[in-house]
Amino acid sequence: MRNNRARLPLARSFGLAVLSIWAYSFAVAGPSYAASTQRLTSRPTVITVTAGKPSELAFSLSRSSLLPAGQVTFKVTNKGVLTHDFKICTSPTAAATKTSCVGKVTKMLAPGKSATLTVTLKRKGKYEYLCTVPGHAKSGMKGLIGIGVKVAPVAVVKTTTTTTTTTTAAPPTTSTTTTTTAAGGGTCASPVTTAITVKMFEYGFTLSQSSAPCGTLVFTEVNTGNLAHNFDINGHAGPMLNPGSPNATFSATLTPGTYTYVCDVPGHDELGMNGQFTVTSS
Repeated sequence: MRNNRARLPLARSFGLAVLSIWAYSFAVAGPSYAASTQRLTSRPTVITVTAGKPSELAFSLSRSSLLPAGQVTFKVTNKGVLTHDFKICTSPTAAATKTSCVGKVTKMLAPGKSATLTVTLKRKGKYEYLCTVPGHAKSGMKGLIGIGVKVAPVAVVKTTTTTTTTTTAAPPTTSTTTTTTAAGGGTCASPVTTAITVKMFEYGFTLSQSSAPCGTLVFTEVNTGNLAHNFDINGHAGPMLNPGSPNATFSATLTPGTYTYVCDVPGHDELGMNGQFTVTSS
């Protein structure tokens, strides 16, 4: 009995010591454990973005709705034939109506190139993304992601490539800018001056005539599309016109032959903005 009574205080002391060590260890390790848990729960949301698919002027996102607030990383790849970038606006909005905004943007991506963009979105709401290449967002290359809210799928704007030539277009009457160039080589016995109207759109040209006698050809560019375009015939190029810009006029002195014309915007030639023009000897 005496031995048991003697051991009881020792056992109590030992138990209290163990409890003290456990409490101290928890107090020290607790903050580290909490920090570790916080790191695990604050990992960025990763979204794969494909530019130029399912159509050239569209984005495809792996996720866009009910995203958690915090860091969002966009992994962007351009699978189109034009140059694109990806910009995320950093202020909530009600609808995808903007064509420019304050936000973060990738570098310009040539076809096949990729980039990563990380942004912190703490406020609940809808955030617009878009391509900043002139005319691309206006043509539908934009959409919304939802931080803590649902967003509807983006309606894809499909484009049709068409190249036509007609002889019925009337010259425009808006202001012009004149540039004079000359084509070397060949001879033109009886040069004349011919006025030609060139309408530019996605993705083609309409010319008031497909041939002309040699001499001075006065081309008037009219941009009827939603993107920037120009008309370049055998290296003699008119100015780049944004949508809604005044018409522009330039001259090229051409000798008899067949000339190729294109739009100089990267990728527009591949989408069908090209053709041939014949210059005759008389």
